[in-house]
Amino acid sequence: MIARDPPQEGRLPDPSRLPYDDERFAEMLLEMEVNGVIDETWQDAKKARMEDVKEIANILSSLKVRDLCCVDVSEKTSNFDYMMFGTCEGARHIHLAAWAVQDADKVHRISKIKRQQTDELWEVVPVGRIVVNLMVESFREEMTLERKWAVTRSMDPLAAANAPISEGRQVKAHGLWTLTLNLQDLEDFEVDYCKDILMRQM
Repeated sequence: MIARDPPQEGRLPDPSRLPYDDERFAEMLLEMEVNGVIDETWQDAKKARMEDVKEIANILSSLKVRDLCCVDVSEKTSNFDYMMFGTCEGARHIHLAAWAVQDADKVHRISKIKRQQTDELWEVVPVGRIVVNLMVESFREEMTLERKWAVTRSMDPLAAANAPISEGRQVKAHGLWTLTLNLQDLEDFEVDYCKDILMRQM
């Protein structure tokens, strides 16, 4: 067995400061990183390129994934650069598309993190600093996650997960992140922001 250097405590962040709503989950991720299960370069990787986004989009388009959308979130969170969304026809279609993205990811060595199969409605594939969300149409319309990321110009929805939740509901865990959004606060922010944008256009 290859001996590992002991982790430098100074370089490990406080779990409570990580962008996860569950501190125990954050601590588990830290332990995985120390043990070498998670590649340290994952969140520190260089900025994703638009060419990578286009390549993923081409793969998804070839598999008949509909209504592809990409949101640049690099100024809203330090964890990743792009959120991609696509609509699939069902569970088999979701898993096939996720497998194809993962396979391309493995070939190009963009990321070393395995995808996490969640449920039959939504699957997320992290590709370096690109997060690919594959959903069935009804679930995508219900969650409207791309809208939440697009209209919250400087507000990080992940940061909202650390706030005490008074009114809201839990969004299903997906892969590496669990987004517990305080939807009421976020929707109030959206309304104000959208009104401001519309007023500027008048």
